[in-house]
Amino acid sequence: MDIIANPTRREILRLIATETNYGNRIASILGQSTPGIHRHIKKMVGSVIDSKIRTHESFSGHKGAEATIYEIISRTGLFFGIFPHYIHSQVLEVDEDGNIIEQDLDPRNFDPELFGIKFQNVESDHKECSNESDDACLYQQFKKVQKINKLIRSQQERLMKFLQAKDKILEQTFETLEQTKSLTFEERVVLKHLITYGLNNLKGISDLLSRSEHETANIILSLKSKGWIVDKEIEQLLIE
Repeated sequence: MDIIANPTRREILRLIATETNYGNRIASILGQSTPGIHRHIKKMVGSVIDSKIRTHESFSGHKGAEATIYEIISRTGLFFGIFPHYIHSQVLEVDEDGNIIEQDLDPRNFDPELFGIKFQNVESDHKECSNESDDACLYQQFKKVQKINKLIRSQQERLMKFLQAKDKILEQTFETLEQTKSLTFEERVVLKHLITYGLNNLKGISDLLSRSEHETANIILSLKSKGWIVDKEIEQLLIE
């Protein structure tokens, strides 16, 4: 929660999630100082990102130079629902085998005995609770909420499994793109976002690269001229 509360760290995570990345390049894209970016990265290494030493090349392109490259190591889904009477928040994490590890951030969802609250298991025909204290009625309302919470949790777990499957497909596709020497970093980022999110994301790509939409559109045109993009809808995207 501390990591994602900071907007700069969120931008760093977005860049590293798009492609394994150098601290220097991240600083350049975000227009911030390299020491400042490395301080943010240091807070995330070991929890959501991992670091590896590359000795065959550096961000500057020097062969044989030593440089550190960062990659995402965590697959986590964070769900928030903010309503007038309560806030639902939950973390679902996927381990290396694809199994769901649940971490509930709102314990009131599932434990009726927290904070000294305890319900009696009493059957009742009441459909609505009166203004006066009614343990049986309250318990029935509590059970209804618990049932809904279980349905929500089940749907969240299904979503995480679908996202896990999508991530595996994208990982294979992105590995191919990263091995293609004819593509620049920015061209790879644009391709990855078009594949992942579709065509209606020109502003999102531009924000990620800290480029204007016009500059991003030129990158797309370059990819089209190289034969990487053949979708006719691209024309409409650039016009819009």
